[in-house]
Amino acid sequence: ALPALRRLRLGGCGLTLAGVKALAESPLGGRLLYLGLQSNSNLSRHTEKLAGMFPEAHVEEPFEYVD
Repeated sequence: ALPALRRLRLGGCGLTLAGVKALAESPLGGRLLYLGLQSNSNLSRHTEKLAGMFPEAHVEEPFEYVD
């Protein structure tokens, strides 16, 4: 499924660490060259883990906006 997909943006969709792990373990996860996870505050404390899950990809890390 989607063999040509190399860039994926999942910003602001409430993604959890479990969801990211499922993506990383899927065939698609190993092919990604870019993964955008901006505005997923659930992931902001897991930035080091996220980069390690996708060693071939540039991971745009989530951030937590504090007002």
